Amino acid sequence: MLRFDLKQRQSNTVAMITFWSQFAVYTINTVFILYLTRPIWKYGLGYSETKAYAFMGVTQAMGYLMPMLGGYMADHVLGIRRSILYGTVLLAVAYLFVMLSNFTVTQHGDFWFIAAYALVPVTNSLLMGTSSALVSRIFCDDPARSKAGMTIYYMSINVGGLLAAILAPQLMETHYGPLTIFAIVFAGKALAALNFIWRYELFDNVIDSLDRKSMSKKQYTKLFSYLIVIYVATTLLYYFPYGSSYVLAISCALGIFWFLLRTLNLPAKSRFKQFIAIALIVEAIIFFIVYNQMNTTLILFAANNSDLNFFGLKVAPANYQMVNPLTIILLSLLLPSFYKKFHGFKIPYQFAAGVALAGVGLLVMWFACLYATHGLINGNYLVLSYFIITISELWVSAIGLSMIGLYCEEHLLSFAMGAWYLAVSLSNVLSGRLAAFVALPEKGIGVLQSLHIYQSYYLSMGLVTLLIGMLMGLIAVPMLRWARSHEVALQ
Repeated sequence: MLRFDLKQRQSNTVAMITFWSQFAVYTINTVFILYLTRPIWKYGLGYSETKAYAFMGVTQAMGYLMPMLGGYMADHVLGIRRSILYGTVLLAVAYLFVMLSNFTVTQHGDFWFIAAYALVPVTNSLLMGTSSALVSRIFCDDPARSKAGMTIYYMSINVGGLLAAILAPQLMETHYGPLTIFAIVFAGKALAALNFIWRYELFDNVIDSLDRKSMSKKQYTKLFSYLIVIYVATTLLYYFPYGSSYVLAISCALGIFWFLLRTLNLPAKSRFKQFIAIALIVEAIIFFIVYNQMNTTLILFAANNSDLNFFGLKVAPANYQMVNPLTIILLSLLLPSFYKKFHGFKIPYQFAAGVALAGVGLLVMWFACLYATHGLINGNYLVLSYFIITISELWVSAIGLSMIGLYCEEHLLSFAMGAWYLAVSLSNVLSGRLAAFVALPEKGIGVLQSLHIYQSYYLSMGLVTLLIGMLMGLIAVPMLRWARSHEVALQ
């Protein structure tokens, strides 16, 4: 009983850290495009839509690149528990600086904001991948309860996201909205840090020898060097988002190509399985470009060309994002039964269906534009679009990491995971640049003109994505047939 209570308290502590981390991330991401384009006199950054989309693409790409480096630091320099401690404390400090920078935007524009916000990726890298690793260690000798522990951990992510999507848009509508949001994010992270410090010794039974030993001067030097180098690089990338887009895109593409070259040297059956994984990684890039529309173009479309109706309620433009975590929470409970019933719905089919469905989600917005009244669509079309894209997320994003583990060679598993994150990063960069086609001019235009711009964009994006999904579905048929004939097991 005492051991049960210990595991539960350990799991709940990590879940609480995760909740506040995801609440912070989703709170900012939910309204980030609105903050970037908000006038300076209202404590926004006053970016053009083109620059805002590019900046979001770069910042989100960095967010997905960092866990690989942070995981290395945790495994070889800090230890998992110490990495969570330092990451939580430093991330709270980073958000404190982000909050304070908001007082300077009227005099100094985005200078101090970027200087502060560039701290977030490197500090968060020490925390992002290590929390789930610590949960795995807590239940490593209790497989029966490991799924329950990971379920609580996963639910804390989506509950944090749901509350953020409800709260942040309402706060953003106030005059001091950005400042209020950053203050809440800092307060939440500070509480999470204090809670982990208080319960630090609770995890004594699940840490390894690296975590037990005091850090040497050499380890501290590596940590400080890591923080400084990544911070400086991130700051430069954030100050020059247009040029950074090309640097990050080329780097990500080269990383994926390198993984392809490594795959060519594998034995025939292993090579075939990993080729499928690479094809699905490329397919995921297409999906995530569409997925990223939910917190970029769809929010500004809602603000510019929607009546903001949500089943009869009047909502803020960013409130439509609450459909995403709410749908995930509800459907995650039903998916295990779905997969048991449809055994033939293999991962290549899931990816193809997810990409095609994401395309349908964008075509819903095109369809909505056809029935707009005075340039405004019914907001419930946005609800439907978010719902459809979220279903596709469960078939691509939620399956992606497990696909890597199932299809890739064990000795290349870390490399394969890195290739997956590179694909997600690349999609963020590409979506940031593609969104420039729908960026409205700074001088402003009429609602009918903006409606036609969005309509053309969603039609083109939706059709291309739908066709790619259908093509991948057709290719999956002979791919799976060949696998069966050569006794290659594919899930």
